This record gives sequence, structure tokens and C-alpha cells, in this order.
Amino acid sequence: MARPGRLETVGTAEPPAPRCPAAGAVLLTLADHDTPIHLAGDADSRAVRGWLAFHAGAPIVEASRATFAVGRWADLMPLEQYRAGTAAYPDQSVTLVVLHQGLGKQGISLCGPGIETTEHLALPDAAFLDFNAARFPLGIDMILTDGARLAAVPPMTSLIRIINPFDPAILDRTRLKRIFGFAYTNEMLVPAAQRRWGYYVYPLLEGDRFVGRIEAKGDRQAGILQVTGFWPEAGVRWGQGRIARLQLELGRFARLAGLHANSFAPQDF
Repeated sequence: MARPGRLETVGTAEPPAPRCPAAGAVLLTLADHDTPIHLAGDADSRAVRGWLAFHAGAPIVEASRATFAVGRWADLMPLEQYRAGTAAYPDQSVTLVVLHQGLGKQGISLCGPGIETTEHLALPDAAFLDFNAARFPLGIDMILTDGARLAAVPPMTSLIRIINPFDPAILDRTRLKRIFGFAYTNEMLVPAAQRRWGYYVYPLLEGDRFVGRIEAKGDRQAGILQVTGFWPEAGVRWGQGRIARLQLELGRFARLAGLHANSFAPQDF
């Protein structure tokens, strides 16, 4: 979990079918008699239950009580049935151990704590990121396994936030440029014809990387927040996962003003 998205090869364990050594190694390392486990789909077999009982003594429980849930992605659904922690105890959430054939470095772009620049990972469904983003700062962990390989995706990976132009974190423009490589100018007092961006433009922060800028205006009469300008940073790819995360953030941002956010599409700008 300290290095999200990084593919690792682990020492092999020999669990019964559906036989995934990495998933077995995770459970042998982290589970014991105080660790409730939920088994989904073909992972829930008499052989697997016996193997866990012998090696870890872990109780098998329903999804809502699980500390770990093991199975293929489709069998583990819906995500809403699992614990996502509470404000007082955010650590009391489930970790999904997903049997995921085709685990590789292509796919969704991940960034955030523990990722130096970006990582790419073939997730079973980008909806997992959206689920966690909507519940931030709570959420659920996921460990993807395929053979002897695994990769972790914790809740705080790839969260986009709209930053106020007057946020203390970005007021020192020289430091902002030096540390983040992000050149930002507030153009409120710049004549319209001379602006490069717009009147009131918000930086977009994903993890520890600025990925773009956005301008949005509220229509009180219609009750909506409308995106009026969008500028991606050079070298940042706006795929469906990143677009969905920004849409979630726009929804949160709109609710602060008592509005609803219109749907957003980068190709409109």
C-alpha cells in the first residue's frame, strides 16, 4: 500500500483452486483468527475454507463484516456491501483481494501519495476509483493479484481537487513553479483581450501533480454549475477515468454553492 500501482512478485503460496499464489501469500501474511474473510464466487469452496482455517484460523463471514474479501471482480460486487470505515475509525474498512487475470502496466493512470510521478495499471473497473473518490476521506483498499504478481490500490490514489486561486499552498508562484513545475497566474485584473486563460481559473490538483486548469460559473436561476473553460497540462492524458474523477469533484464543488454540476467533456473546449 506504500507504493500504489507498483507490480511486485511475491513468494509463492499454494492455495487451492482458483489457485492464485499472490492472493494466498497476502492472506497468509495478513490474516489470523481475528481477521474475518469473505469469499466470493469460486473462491468460496470447501477446499479454500479448509486451507484458510488450517493456515490462518480466519473466520469466514458475510461481506458486510469482512476485513478481507477475496474473489473475482464481478463476484465481489456490489462495492456498497462492504465497510468503508467511519470518521472515527477510517481504518475499519475492507481490503478487496481481487483475482484479476491480465494484471499489467497498461490502463488507468494513477498518481498520488507513494507515487513519484505516475503509475499505469490495468484495473478491473475504473468505477473503483469513482467509488472511493465519492467517499473521501473514507474508502476501501484493493490488492490485485495474478499468479505470483500483485499491486495495491489504496483509497487515496488519483483524487482530483479544484484549488482556490487564493489557497496559501499556491500563493507563492515562484515556489509553485520550482516544486511542481506549474506556472500559474491569476488574471482577474488582466484585460480580457490579454488573458491567456480566463477571469477566475482554478488549478486542478491530482495527488501531488497539477493536471490542468478549469473555469466554471454558477447559474443561480438554473441551479447549475457550468464549465466555461478547460486547459489540460502538457503531457497529461485525460482518459475516461480521469474525466470521471473530475466530474465527481465538480459535483462536490457545485454542492458547496447549492448547485448541480453539468456533465463535463474535455473535447468541448
